[in-house]
Amino acid sequence: MDETTTSTTASDTPAPRPTARRPRPASLRRSPVDVHAYAPWALVAAVIILALAVLGVISVPGQRSESWQAVFLSNGQAYFGHITRATPNWLTLRNVYYLQTTANVQPGTPGQPSFPDLALMKLGKELHGPEDVMRINRQHVLFIEELRDDSPVVQTIEAAPTSTPPPTPATGGSPEAAAGTSDGNVAPPSE
Repeated sequence: MDETTTSTTASDTPAPRPTARRPRPASLRRSPVDVHAYAPWALVAAVIILALAVLGVISVPGQRSESWQAVFLSNGQAYFGHITRATPNWLTLRNVYYLQTTANVQPGTPGQPSFPDLALMKLGKELHGPEDVMRINRQHVLFIEELRDDSPVVQTIEAAPTSTPPPTPATGGSPEAAAGTSDGNVAPPSE
């Protein structure tokens, strides 16, 4: 009996058979998508959205057109009104009011600081006669606040008469102008 030894090497072993893939059900198969067919429509939609945003047709999120906003600028001035249009570079504020400080000519009591008097002024009542609309450069806006209906500023504005006579000349004036009611100042509501 002849025994022969044979050694097996890696080249002698058969290679593993690749596992067969099962075909996917039709509901899971991906159909080829022609991206080029959708590209023109996506471009048209993007251009329309961009044009609406630039023209200010798309409204400012979270703001109602009838609500009052306070816009605080980098120069320390604050304006109150309705933001009716907002673009990336500009805000349009209508029905505009602002605070004007007047020097307190009466001396205060010793030991107590004297504070300047504040008057709420309506834009458009100034000597140069601007329209009641402002376009504000967004680079100068520090922040914008929504004003509540019970805000003293909103209550003062809403209590003001809707039509005020034209401003009196700077050289003379009526008793009402001296009292600060018909030259653009808004009298605070009486309680």
